[in-house]
Amino acid sequence: MASVYKRTWLGRDGKERVRFVAAHRDQHGRRHNKGFKARKDAKAFLVLTEGEIVRGVHTPESSSITVDEAARLWLKRGELEQLERSTLKQYRNHVERHIAPLIGSVKLAGLSTPLVQRFRDGLLETCSLALTRKVLTSLKSILNEAMRHGFTDRNIALPVTVNSKSRNRSRTVAGQDFPSAAEIDLLVQHAAPHFRPLLVTAAFTGMRASELRGLTWAAVDFEQRMVHVRQRADLWGRYRQSEIGGRRALYPDGADGCQCAPRVVDRRPKSNCGALKLVANCK
Repeated sequence: MASVYKRTWLGRDGKERVRFVAAHRDQHGRRHNKGFKARKDAKAFLVLTEGEIVRGVHTPESSSITVDEAARLWLKRGELEQLERSTLKQYRNHVERHIAPLIGSVKLAGLSTPLVQRFRDGLLETCSLALTRKVLTSLKSILNEAMRHGFTDRNIALPVTVNSKSRNRSRTVAGQDFPSAAEIDLLVQHAAPHFRPLLVTAAFTGMRASELRGLTWAAVDFEQRMVHVRQRADLWGRYRQSEIGGRRALYPDGADGCQCAPRVVDRRPKSNCGALKLVANCK
């Protein structure tokens, strides 16, 4: 049965020391003790602990895994589920560059919402709002994975958020955040002949980089001025179906991407990434 008792002893300086010990048995019948300076703190701990024991999810601090160990479980799950290589790389960067150095050694049983709040504040001092939001999302996913394995009963990071009010976001400005129409025209005019069709395609179709890497001649319809987006390729040459399958990106009138007489030239890198480079003789 759980109980709180008072423990006293003499310190090296001869003064009396006092601690209130919360004694309890976990769901496996093993006995555990934890000391507190105040009786009310010991009682509050027992109330929370007994609820976890009833649900069968109590993990004593002595046997709790660390945040870093929980992160490894999360990354392992991503590998088993065959997430995209670029996604796993981003997750590892979050863990190795931000989470592990700051709170990686903290045990899950000792992790608290105020501690996560301080972690968030520390990120905001050195990182952008967008990156802080992504790292915090990864931490929440790590704790969800720990819950799935039974190492914790709740995700104490859920209340912690990053301000994302639209009024705090600055408007994107052409020529500053992305090239203006005049700058794109200059890029196209001064681009090397073998690079110009690819630049025109990217500028006037809005295709993603992965979709451009996966573009083949069979997907380009010069008569209808249309590009069929059917597949994408990551940085390592792995092909997948496009997330927006069957999307069609149109060339606007006047774009010279369709006025180039195409000729296929094999310019593939060693990684075989990109089945085709848009190569043409441009006027």
